[in-house]
Amino acid sequence: MTRSCAWRSPTRSTTRARSCVTTVRKGTVCGSGSHRPRDQLWYHGGLLAFFQQLRPGALTEDLWRAVGERAWLVARNDATRLDPRRVWLDADLHNGQASIGWIQPRSAAVAIKLLEEFTMHELSLAPAPQAEQVIDWLIEQEQTDREPWPTERLLFHGNDADSALAQFVHAIERRSRVAS
Repeated sequence: MTRSCAWRSPTRSTTRARSCVTTVRKGTVCGSGSHRPRDQLWYHGGLLAFFQQLRPGALTEDLWRAVGERAWLVARNDATRLDPRRVWLDADLHNGQASIGWIQPRSAAVAIKLLEEFTMHELSLAPAPQAEQVIDWLIEQEQTDREPWPTERLLFHGNDADSALAQFVHAIERRSRVAS
């Protein structure tokens, strides 16, 4: 009897990730016990990183989309039930996984959707183009009546947090030159 492993096939991994997405869309919890949604997301994020590096192609892109949708569903669910709300923006769901109690969007677009819909207490950004996109959006929102900035803290995380801070300062300087 031969057993197949998910790490050998992007197709099998994508099928499992899609199955979870479909289950959650129906309003049912996908996973229980040691297979909580965050754990599954960490697992699928690791598989995605593996396949992106060793087996790029259409099937891996399909897995990327399934994991992205799953990440959005987990982030949205966490945002509705957690208080205080804390966002940890990091595209790496495996090595850059947020601590328990943090909402982890993978992209600037998802982080911005969460900031539009919910009041956030803390926002932590990894040094990446996504951080700059979120910062630009936050600065643009100052022109509106809405206050999207986190109520408590803005943080930078990762190996190069100083770089993220420099991106933040650069974005503010760039915006102030445009406004002048």
